[in-house]
Amino acid sequence: LVNDAHRREMTYFEALGEALRDLLEPAAVGATKVTTKGPKNSALADADVTVDVNGAARAIAVDAKQTFELPIDGVKLVAKANHHGDLSADVVASGLALSGLDVAVEGLARDTANATIGAKLAIDSVGITADSALAGGDIVASACYAFDDNTALGAKATVSPSSGGLADWTLAAQRRDGPTTLSAALSDGGNTVALGVTSELDAKTTAGLEAKLAMGGERNSLSYALGVSKTLQSGDTMRVVHSNHGDTDVTYTTTLCEGAIATGCLRMASKGHHYKTGFSVAMGQ
Repeated sequence: LVNDAHRREMTYFEALGEALRDLLEPAAVGATKVTTKGPKNSALADADVTVDVNGAARAIAVDAKQTFELPIDGVKLVAKANHHGDLSADVVASGLALSGLDVAVEGLARDTANATIGAKLAIDSVGITADSALAGGDIVASACYAFDDNTALGAKATVSPSSGGLADWTLAAQRRDGPTTLSAALSDGGNTVALGVTSELDAKTTAGLEAKLAMGGERNSLSYALGVSKTLQSGDTMRVVHSNHGDTDVTYTTTLCEGAIATGCLRMASKGHHYKTGFSVAMGQ
């Protein structure tokens, strides 16, 4: 890719507006999750185990995955299993046929109905992706062009091979100016316009705002969300997100001990004055 990490960050369509999406991401309330990795310098070093406690269903879901380096350079196999006894695998190949080309086949199991295939190609300042079900069907494709280290424009569309038409499309752009990043997107067939800004107020504080205008219905509607993320003197991180719906999400992340990170979430609703919580622990990171 051309130039430095800034250009690489914006090579693919998914990277446009990513910083703002991360900042405004809704808190994972109503969930309790524990994630752990295998011990370092062991045969299980690449193993991930996730325990997801669903309070509403009173069920505990356990998922595990292990990554294997295959004898072919650039090829990895990710084996997965869950508490139902379902086994599947993902195969990822990088740069085999062409430098900058990554191909992944995911969800390979006895029944391949849900398996998918995807490809990513980076050529200089252009990034192209394509994803589809292995059995065929709609293709989701995107392309992005980085004009320079700070400006990029991209498009994403869902193409139906049977009809040859577009089922959905999105145009997006991003411009970075020092600590501030501006983003814009046109989606839903041109019926939704989103404008956003995120800025690093100082070395430990980031703030952002996104406004969306939905058109095409009986009446236009405007929605917004704003958020602030701050690293405290203790090293902990607090993130607060407020939306026009009246909900305020608070996320607090702290280090319990070396290799164990805990995140607590709280959602306060102005309507009804009720709240929801969530909690997660990541160990062995």
